[in-house]
Amino acid sequence: MRVSRSRRALLTSVASFAGLTAGCFESRLTGSDETPAPSGPVDPSTYDCTDVSRPVPGDPSDDDAPDPLEYPSRPDSLSADASQYVTEFERAYRRNELLERYGNQARSFEFSLTARQATDVETDRDRDAVLVAVVYDVTTGTAHAERDEWDVRTTYYADNHVLLRAVYDGIADGPAFKPDPRREGTPVDCFE
Repeated sequence: MRVSRSRRALLTSVASFAGLTAGCFESRLTGSDETPAPSGPVDPSTYDCTDVSRPVPGDPSDDDAPDPLEYPSRPDSLSADASQYVTEFERAYRRNELLERYGNQARSFEFSLTARQATDVETDRDRDAVLVAVVYDVTTGTAHAERDEWDVRTTYYADNHVLLRAVYDGIADGPAFKPDPRREGTPVDCFE
């Protein structure tokens, strides 16, 4: 029986396409193209303290604009106080970010923590390290508009040398260490 030309062409195309894409989907399904999540503390050679980046606005000249917040000092014990430290740091970061961006046009800022989670990172005895995830709602206002953000998740890695920050791009379904700030975070503070 003779196969029609169009059917033969279709079968050839499908077979070629299947052969070309066979390996592409496998890495997506197995995750083999992803770098494994880091474990343990961050090597100090992976960041540069001169690259610390965080909003530091000047004092507003308009009485209606909120004042900037000072960033908190690193606690003596990260294991005991990291959650509170990171929450205060994130509140200051977001408020200062609003003021740096909008200056005298900024009018209001409300930060409401909804959940947080912390876990110690296994290290040697001379080092203290922790991962913290905070989930919060924030309302910011300018002279022209008000904006609400719900279920924002920010993750932090803190140790004796650095504070790294990473932001989840989406609506958080609770505190989790994704993105992992050890791999995707940027330095927002350095110590010692």
